[in-house]
Amino acid sequence: MKTSVRIHLNNPALLTWARESGGYSVEELAEYLKRSPDTICAWERGEEAPTYNQLSHIANKLKRPLAAFFLPIVPKETPLPVDHRLMPRRGTGEFAPATRIAFRAVLTQLRETRELLDDLSRPIVFSLPLWSINSDPDQEAIQLREKFQTSIGDQLNRLKSHYQAMDHWRSILFDYGVITRICTMSPEDARAFCLLDSNLAGIGLSNEEREHVRIFSLFHELAHLGTMTPGVSGQLQRNSNDISISSKKIEEYCDRFAAAFLLPPNSSEVRNALFSISGNRITRERAEKIGEDFHVSKYVVARRALDLGLITKEIYWDEVTAWNQVDIIIVEQKKKRNKELGHHGGSVVNTNISYAGKRFAGLVLQALDQQRITIHQASQMLSLNPKALGELREEAMW
Repeated sequence: MKTSVRIHLNNPALLTWARESGGYSVEELAEYLKRSPDTICAWERGEEAPTYNQLSHIANKLKRPLAAFFLPIVPKETPLPVDHRLMPRRGTGEFAPATRIAFRAVLTQLRETRELLDDLSRPIVFSLPLWSINSDPDQEAIQLREKFQTSIGDQLNRLKSHYQAMDHWRSILFDYGVITRICTMSPEDARAFCLLDSNLAGIGLSNEEREHVRIFSLFHELAHLGTMTPGVSGQLQRNSNDISISSKKIEEYCDRFAAAFLLPPNSSEVRNALFSISGNRITRERAEKIGEDFHVSKYVVARRALDLGLITKEIYWDEVTAWNQVDIIIVEQKKKRNKELGHHGGSVVNTNISYAGKRFAGLVLQALDQQRITIHQASQMLSLNPKALGELREEAMW
């Protein structure tokens, strides 16, 4: 087909649906295509038609398959998750396009996981214990750690890095029907989110966060699932007085649970480390040292010190605000340095498996080996070229 051929869609409303569900305005799509907003509106009304090349560009921009524009009716869109973000940069319930794509990616992975589990007769469903937001987050954290059978000794001695720790927690959660995906989205819009679908739970974490910060976000979202308050989370701010009391209470509860899970209050090792903080002060250096030992972030250490009354709320916010400002500069400098050196991260295979999770990748390979799915389906599920599946098998160590 010639790329200049005009494509007259049977249902031009699909263009509007794809644009709006992707979070783009007419003006933003027009700028991307280098066309006027009036032209985009004429396409969406069916008065004019885009070329095949233009339609392909639209599909690429909105992350929709080209076939979606040839459906007979506009698909029913899954409602956006509840917005728990405190002081979001956009309006409440308004999300950046990348975040909306992340929602779809996690939903798709949940549905694919469900189909694979059923085909392979694996009886995994969402089965976390549920509790109330009025319960004690410290006690809930202790009980869940016991259920996961991972002691603080394991965390100190067996998990040698933040990356090993993340793989460990993701693998345990998979068996409880919680599927974790790393998503391409800015933490300035949404740090993390969780949702329920297909008798499974999904957690999306930002790829722009460092691993130890993602671990905290993972358990923050786990608290949302445990209290049955799924939705989208953002970073707590010093002054969050312009949001609902209920949202603030939920986010503070989930933060406290995550910190208590990672540094449990019934651990003598944790108590000894935290009570070395004296004089109602906590330095960046001291928090980083404790964080390195327990494979958590310095922010988790500060949060536990606050929860245990070792530092005041004023000191806590003074310190973490200052640390965050320094970290932003460090991250930007690292991005700039990598760009100058031409570093673009690891291999495509490693990156895609890191995003989807090793347990999901293993499930796909198992289904492929048992001829439950085709190699084309497997490559689509893992966003890999079929030829790369061989490399995946060589890398697979789960």
